[in-house]
Amino acid sequence: MSDMKRYYVLLFAFVCMVILPASPSALYAQGVAINSTDADPDPSAILDVSSTTSGVLIPRMTAAQRKAISSPAAGLLVYQTDAPIGFYFFNGLSWVHLVQNGSPGVPGRVAFWNSSNGLYGSDNLFWDKVKGRLGLGTSTPNEQLELTGNLRMPATTPSTGILYSGTNTLLHTYGTDNTFLGENAGNLNTTGNGNTGFGFSSLRSVTTGYHNTAVGKKALYSNGTGYQNTAIGDRALYSNTTGFANMAAGMEVMYKNTTGYRNTAIGYQAMSSNTAGYDNIAIGFKAGSNITTGKNNICIGHLGQSGESYAIRIGDSNHRACYIGGIYGRSAPAGVSVYISGSGKLGTTTSSRRFKHDIRDMGSDSDVLMKLRPVTFHYKPDYDPDQSLQYGLIAEEVAEIAPELVAYDENGKPYSVFYHKVNAMLLNEVQKQQRRIEELEKQVRKLDDLQTRVSALQVRVREMELWSAK
Repeated sequence: MSDMKRYYVLLFAFVCMVILPASPSALYAQGVAINSTDADPDPSAILDVSSTTSGVLIPRMTAAQRKAISSPAAGLLVYQTDAPIGFYFFNGLSWVHLVQNGSPGVPGRVAFWNSSNGLYGSDNLFWDKVKGRLGLGTSTPNEQLELTGNLRMPATTPSTGILYSGTNTLLHTYGTDNTFLGENAGNLNTTGNGNTGFGFSSLRSVTTGYHNTAVGKKALYSNGTGYQNTAIGDRALYSNTTGFANMAAGMEVMYKNTTGYRNTAIGYQAMSSNTAGYDNIAIGFKAGSNITTGKNNICIGHLGQSGESYAIRIGDSNHRACYIGGIYGRSAPAGVSVYISGSGKLGTTTSSRRFKHDIRDMGSDSDVLMKLRPVTFHYKPDYDPDQSLQYGLIAEEVAEIAPELVAYDENGKPYSVFYHKVNAMLLNEVQKQQRRIEELEKQVRKLDDLQTRVSALQVRVREMELWSAK
C-alpha cells in the first residue's frame, strides 16, 4: 500500500472514531457539524463549522494554478497567493477578483451583481485605500467621493429632506417645482410652488408663497405668503411676510420690509427701513434707507426722506458736478425753464393764477434794481477752464440791498441770484419808464402845440409891426 493510500485510510478511520460516536445525529442529519460543543448542524447548512479559535482555510494557489482548473463550477472560491493577491470566485463565465488584501500601492476593488446583465465589472465601486478615495462608476476617483453617472434621490415631505448637514435639512424639494438648498432652507413649505431657496435658512418660513427666489443666508427668512419676490444677499428681504413683487439685491436690502410691494432696491442696506412702502426704486449704498412707508420714490445714491412720496433724489451734497447727456444742444420749443433750490430740489416756476394768492401790482418794489451794480467777470479757473467773459451781479452785494433776490447755500451763505425774479422786476421798471415816457410825450405834444401857436402869433405880430410902419 502506498503512503498516499495509507493516509486516506487512517483519515477515514479517524473520522469514524471521532465524529460518529460523538454526535450520532450529525451522521443521520442532512448536514455535517464540525465543532467542539457537540451541537447539531443548522438545518439550513450542509456543513456547519463553528470555532472561536480557528478558521476555514480556502484552497490557496497561484494565478497560473487557478487558471489551470478544468471546468470550474459556478461559485468556486479560491485564494490567489501571487499578484494580484486576493479571493477569486467563478461566476459561471469568468473568474472575478472579490477582495484584495490592500497591500501598499494596490487599490482595492469590489464588484456588484446586476440582475439582468450579470456582473457590472470590477470598477463600478472602486476604493483607493492608499489615497482614501471612493469612486462610483470610475476606477480613477480624483476626490474622496467621485460619481460618474446619474444620481437619483427620494421625494421629500415638509419635515424631511433629501440631504442633511448634521441634524439640519440641507436639500429639500417638497411641493411643486420647489428647490431648497442650504441648512433649514424652505423647511416649512407646504403648498407653495415655484420657489427657489439657496443658502442657510433662506425662505425658512414659506408656506403658501409662490414664485419666490432667495439666494443668501436668511434671504426672505420670514416670508410666509408673499409671492414673486427676488432676494439676493445676506438677509435680503429678511422680515418680508406678505409683500410681493419686490426685487432686493445686496446685504440686508429691504431688511424691515413686511408688506411693501413692487419695490426695487439694489445695494448694501438699500431701503433697509421700508416696512410698507411700495413702487419705490433705490440704487446704491444705503440708498433710500430713510424711506419707511413712502411710495413712488426714486433714490439713486441718496438716503431719501422718511414719509416722502413721489420724489426723485440723485446723489448727495458731496457731489460737485452733474453731467446728463441728451440735453445740451437739444431744443424744446414748448418747454419751460428748470430751476434748482439751495437744497438741490429741481423744478419749474409755474405762472398760472390757480397756483397763486395775494396777487398785487409790484409798484415800487422794483425800485431796488436801480441800486444794484451790474458787473462783468470771469469765474475762477476751477469752475470755468475756458475763462469766458460773464455778465451778472454779485450775490453778496445783492444780499445787502435785496436779500429776497438771493439764493443761499446749506450754510446760509449767499450763493446765487434769482435772475428770473430780476427779470420780472426789470419788466416792472420798463413799464414804469414807459409810462413816464408816454407822459413826457404828452407834455412834448402840448409844448409843440404851444410852440406852433407862439410861432403863429409871432408872425402876426411881425405883420402888424410892418403895417404900422407904413
